[in-house]
Amino acid sequence: MFIKKKIAALICTLIVGVVSATVASVAFAASATGSLTVYKVDSTTYSNYAEVHNSESSFYPNDVVAQGNLSVSGNSNVPTGYIGVKTELYRAGTLCKVHDWYYNASEAGGLQTSSQDNCGAGNYTAKGQTAAYSFGEYVKYNILSSPAISGGSNTLAITMTSSSTLSASTNEVASSFSKNKNGETYGSAEKVAPNSEPDLIQAIGVDGIFGYVRAADLNTKMPKKPEEAISKQHSFAQESFREIKLYDVDGEKVIGTFHISQRPDDVKEFKK
Repeated sequence: MFIKKKIAALICTLIVGVVSATVASVAFAASATGSLTVYKVDSTTYSNYAEVHNSESSFYPNDVVAQGNLSVSGNSNVPTGYIGVKTELYRAGTLCKVHDWYYNASEAGGLQTSSQDNCGAGNYTAKGQTAAYSFGEYVKYNILSSPAISGGSNTLAITMTSSSTLSASTNEVASSFSKNKNGETYGSAEKVAPNSEPDLIQAIGVDGIFGYVRAADLNTKMPKKPEEAISKQHSFAQESFREIKLYDVDGEKVIGTFHISQRPDDVKEFKK
């Protein structure tokens, strides 16, 4: 009997130790939340913010996760397809991963999309956009960039081509970007508002290749109505990403590809 009690006590101690270690690892996971933006579209008030944190997944322990969050004020829900979120993850000012526009598939009071990857060790931030439907169009608002956290690992080797030019991430305006030989602007879009980004946005493509994606390829045309948004979204189940070209700094030579996630699994809808 004494031996059984000792064994039981030992098992309890081990369980408590495992639980404590798990809680501690979650509690100390690095995270940062951006400023809350509150705005009104028609008679409905919305708010959005970005969050970035290190992955808590045992399958992808070196990933960093960007989250874009949109909430409808009060206890209100909006109809299907009325709200959308696009989320972007940056490493050291360079676009790392994007989750494309996703709209609420049912009546909802909130929406969250996530974009995650390991683009090498460094400082990561999250930003994005939200959209709300209003009389034949979607009104877009920026999700302000989050503070930076340290994350990722150097298991991914970043490949710099001979024509790669790394730009610092600053609060740039369109007129301050460098221009290539064709007169196109290029650089970081981390601290830049949508529609003010350079023609060529520095990004880390598939297999860690550093290059540039065209803003025109990254920013797709917005739907005109909720039915159109949801119809387009139904095809996402067939394809988990949208592929665009990765260029050199002159925007001429294709040096790789960049994947824009469209995974429904990376989306959460909230009802009130």
